[in-house]
Amino acid sequence: MRVLIVDDNKTIQKIHVNLINQLNHEVVGIANNGEEGLSKYQELSPDVVLSDIDMPVMSGIEMTREIMAFDGFAKVILVSAFESESALADALQSESVDYVKKPIQTDDLKEILEKIENGHV
Repeated sequence: MRVLIVDDNKTIQKIHVNLINQLNHEVVGIANNGEEGLSKYQELSPDVVLSDIDMPVMSGIEMTREIMAFDGFAKVILVSAFESESALADALQSESVDYVKKPIQTDDLKEILEKIENGHV
């Protein structure tokens, strides 16, 4: 699958690129915040967005809402160190949105990507 990575931390971006490649998927773009992520989503039409929540300019949750308004079939995986957040609960009301905790475990991401690939999300 074609994956867009959205995170403001360059080190985390590299880790996520390596994870995606390790799982035999393709990174089609990297964005540094939600605003860039939205723009790249519209430009690149990835199969999946892997996005941090807490970012400057536009949060991952705000970006997810904008992406879902643009493309109701979008698939977004939100990544955060926070276990509970009311805005996260709102974002997860969409069946097209999933969540994984930092640090991402390879098996957790693999399971979510397989669900998306098999049409279960």
